[in-house]
Amino acid sequence: MSTAELAHFTADPSAIDDLDDAGSRRFVTQALVNSKSWLAVAAKGTDPAPIADFRAWAATVAEATRQRNLATGIRLDAEEMVRRAERGIGVAIRNGQKAGEIKRKGEHTGNQYQPGASVDNTASKPAPGDYVPTWLLSHSTSSGIYGMTDGVTDEQFEAALQRAKAHDGNLTRANVIRRIKKHKTEGTHDVSTATPITTDGDVVVHPAAALLPTMTDAEFDALVADIRANGLRQPIVRNPAGAILDGRARWRACQKLGFEARWVVHRGDPWTYVIQTNLHRRRLTHSHRAMIAAALADRTKGQSHNTPQADLPPTRGQAEKLLGVAPGSLDRAKRVIRSGTDALKTLTAEEGVALNTAARIARLPAQAQDAFVAQVRDGADPRQLGRPGGAFDQTPISASITAREARYRFVQEPVLRVLADSLDGLALVLASAEGLDPAITAAQAAHWNSDLGRRARSLRQLLSLLKERSK
Repeated sequence: MSTAELAHFTADPSAIDDLDDAGSRRFVTQALVNSKSWLAVAAKGTDPAPIADFRAWAATVAEATRQRNLATGIRLDAEEMVRRAERGIGVAIRNGQKAGEIKRKGEHTGNQYQPGASVDNTASKPAPGDYVPTWLLSHSTSSGIYGMTDGVTDEQFEAALQRAKAHDGNLTRANVIRRIKKHKTEGTHDVSTATPITTDGDVVVHPAAALLPTMTDAEFDALVADIRANGLRQPIVRNPAGAILDGRARWRACQKLGFEARWVVHRGDPWTYVIQTNLHRRRLTHSHRAMIAAALADRTKGQSHNTPQADLPPTRGQAEKLLGVAPGSLDRAKRVIRSGTDALKTLTAEEGVALNTAARIARLPAQAQDAFVAQVRDGADPRQLGRPGGAFDQTPISASITAREARYRFVQEPVLRVLADSLDGLALVLASAEGLDPAITAAQAAHWNSDLGRRARSLRQLLSLLKERSK
């Protein structure tokens, strides 16, 4: 990405605005990937000017994503470019000051003659404010760019940036600096000098990390290419016992390339760390979150009383809160995990089928489950295919299902009588009414129109079933 290209996009924001959402995602994601290596190299020099140009461009992209209200992931990727550029500017300024090429704080800015003083070129040196607005340089330890550079290692910046992105969903400069300070104070990570886990390509993965989906072959190949070109930019995180918490794909890539891996150790709760780190970064679907929560609940039941407290997975209630899953969704996910085939589990995690439908299909024999998945992959509607009484509803009413399930498996006649009585009451109201209450606003009317419209669709579905039975 050349400076000329950056200047073009900065001068013509419509080049970004004209992209659709999918195009914006590809554009921002690719720009972030490209910028990481470019900024790392540029920051090693003493000239902040090209990085300042990049920051201006990245800020334009970030503003465009906000104005268009694009997905959170796109906006965060754009903000990440801005923060990385600001750190690059700060590092380059400090390098330039150390080399005597950029004015330091307190250096004279004029050409005033002082007897006995040697003549220097201080007046011709650029000042830090020549590259970025001075407000970015003020309050250096609280909100300015020096708060991300002075006394901050690359590892500390990367760790704070990723936690601010994955945990907080907030990549403002102030929040990243808060994360850096918290990282330094708590010391939850420290550089490990221990021997790497293995040297033969095998890897010990913590059970919490094993619950998460692995990279596809294409994603792994892209990661290998990135590490080959730019080195390992983000260290691998493991617990004190040596099990990988975050970065198993990076470890595999380093092994494949013959690169030496960099390690940090997380000494806190591994389960919460893994879940919070990956929840937003991996953009897990609701169904996948529910299945992870269900797997955690099953693990908690099987724990021995002798299991160390730090190794205990979250309880069911804690898992629901961490992953944002309702109890009903967790119960349906448990059925898929326990009885579903691998193909059904994968389809459910991808949200190719709703959890309630997947839980119903999980009752079927493995061959029937895989046949259902195959038809959905071919384009069939999973809701119609897996509906009660549909082609894949092969479970008879028997002792194998609970009495409650048997009772509510079909619409009962008493329910029809209650519904008919309610509709009679509605008919009486409409017969005597002259219109809607004038106090009902347009917004309220729109709400009720939408809400009752959904109920009308249910009534039409019931009438269709009655018509079919009456033939």
